Amino acid sequence: MTTASTADGEPTRSSAPRARRVSRRFIFLLVWLVSAVYVFPFRLRGWIPTDEGAFGHSAERVLNGEMPHRDFPEIYTGGLSFWNALAFRVFGLRLTSLRMALFLCFLAFVPVVFAIASRFGPPLLSGLITLLAVAWSLPNYFAGSVSWYNLFLATWGTLALLRHVETGQRRWLFLTGVLAGISCLFKVIGAYFIAASLLFLLYREQQISVSPGRVAGQRRLSPFLLFQAAGLSLFLVVLLLTVREQPGEMEFLNFLVPAATICSFLIWREYQEDGGPFARRFSMLMRLILPLAAGALLPILLFLIPFALNGALGVLTRGVIAGTGAHVRFIRSSLPPLSAVWPAVPYTVVLGAGSLAPFRFARPLRVLLAAALAAALWLSGISEEIYRVIWYSARFLGVSVVFAACLRLRDNHRLGFWNSETGQKVFLLGAVVAMTSLVQFPYAQPIYFLYVAPLVALAVFALAGSEPHPPWRLHAGMLAFYLLFALLRTNAGYVYALGQRFERYDPPAVLDLPRAGGIRVSAKDAEVYGSLVPLVQEKSGGRPIYAGPDCDQVYFLSGLRDAVSFSAGAPPDPMQRPEEVFRSLEAKGTRAVVLNRSPLFADHLRPQIVIRFEELFPRSRAIGRFVARWKD
Repeated sequence: MTTASTADGEPTRSSAPRARRVSRRFIFLLVWLVSAVYVFPFRLRGWIPTDEGAFGHSAERVLNGEMPHRDFPEIYTGGLSFWNALAFRVFGLRLTSLRMALFLCFLAFVPVVFAIASRFGPPLLSGLITLLAVAWSLPNYFAGSVSWYNLFLATWGTLALLRHVETGQRRWLFLTGVLAGISCLFKVIGAYFIAASLLFLLYREQQISVSPGRVAGQRRLSPFLLFQAAGLSLFLVVLLLTVREQPGEMEFLNFLVPAATICSFLIWREYQEDGGPFARRFSMLMRLILPLAAGALLPILLFLIPFALNGALGVLTRGVIAGTGAHVRFIRSSLPPLSAVWPAVPYTVVLGAGSLAPFRFARPLRVLLAAALAAALWLSGISEEIYRVIWYSARFLGVSVVFAACLRLRDNHRLGFWNSETGQKVFLLGAVVAMTSLVQFPYAQPIYFLYVAPLVALAVFALAGSEPHPPWRLHAGMLAFYLLFALLRTNAGYVYALGQRFERYDPPAVLDLPRAGGIRVSAKDAEVYGSLVPLVQEKSGGRPIYAGPDCDQVYFLSGLRDAVSFSAGAPPDPMQRPEEVFRSLEAKGTRAVVLNRSPLFADHLRPQIVIRFEELFPRSRAIGRFVARWKD
């Protein structure tokens, strides 16, 4: 029988692991509870009306039995609308129901972040990196944005791939594929995670197939090297053709260079090693890829069944392709200038250097660095320049960590300080960051960095924690610095000033409409929508209305149906087919319309169309940026 302690009271070898497990579970539960308690109050704070309206209106139409792309224009693949419709059915028809569904997924996201982090560092630091990932995510913009779901699914899929590395079981590859397929159903950018998974499987196949007796330095061209180089080159060409839609130095640096670095390392690694005959190598690669592909196809095929039964497969395909193309061509926002990269350079050097040996002036330098970081943190609240330097130092760590990971993997090939499993895990996190960072293309607003920031933090932690002798004090100091910056600056602000300056955001008014669910907004928004929605409900007489351009929030908050019929293949903006719009208004007896004088994305209404609305609906009232028009 194993005893728990010796006669002198010292713990035995069997009790020490048990104590570590208890400690790890306690830290995890504490971090999970703190994350939930901290993030939950943010669910009522702020909104972007066009986003909330698009999510709510599409979900309501699905709830009413309509199908995206066939019965109404859908901006994404369609999976989000079905998920949000389920949220409405469970929690009620209000905007906060969408946020509650998001919060439940967030609660499943936190344990996975901790599980990934705990593979690379002690429980306490793993807990802190989890809190960092939390602070750089949902509190900054708590809304049912589709990209949050892409982030969650990519994180869950990353853990599944790590489990495959640890166990060798292909069921984890299948699960990864299922998660990636679901991500594509929410938004087609889920394909970025599929690409990251394929890049990882190429590296894993190299690790499995390499000949252990190979003479160091021996190199030769092989059929599999040519095959791999051709495939990776084709992948980079496709990526280049996509990115060049928005040419710019920073776009190429952020969206092309990380993927090119990963691919170059794979080709270099293949050139260095002889993995054996082509047939055996290809067979091994297929054994890895096929479970992933089967898993990805399963949710996609299930999603397609109702469309196939209703003869709408072609409509769905055309709608997704057209929506993706329009997003790339028309909804754009550039990255900051190339000079914004330099704040990330110092920490990049530290990551690329790996283990740092102690030196004479290390302690005074640590004190000086701590003082500098504390001063920068304080000044970031009053200086836009300091705020942006800190923001840029974090935003471009994605590029840095991919480059540093490949550099250390190259060093490992020569020096052998990592075993095969550790090298695969580091490569995996680097590949995931390289590909999922493309969520920022082509709309590189600061909020889009947050859809990948937790994965960047995990990749940095994985690289630092895997080093034989990491400078933990330095890394812990940087971790604490970015955590405090998020808590004090980005969480206390909102998306309107994010990445530019600190601007405290504490909306004072409640949007007092039944379908809003009590979310807090600016006093101006509360006044505008608090006046507009009841007015439209009264003047419409309950009949369908037209609201546009970019006014889905009016449809949802008022509960009034859209008077404009949608036909598959037609332009999503009804005002590109005005005569059809006016015929629909007449046929459905529309008595009220809402015209948006300052649409966010769509074109402004042409003067002749405005005149036609004035003729048909002579009574009017201007409310904020809207004009409500009606007829008696």
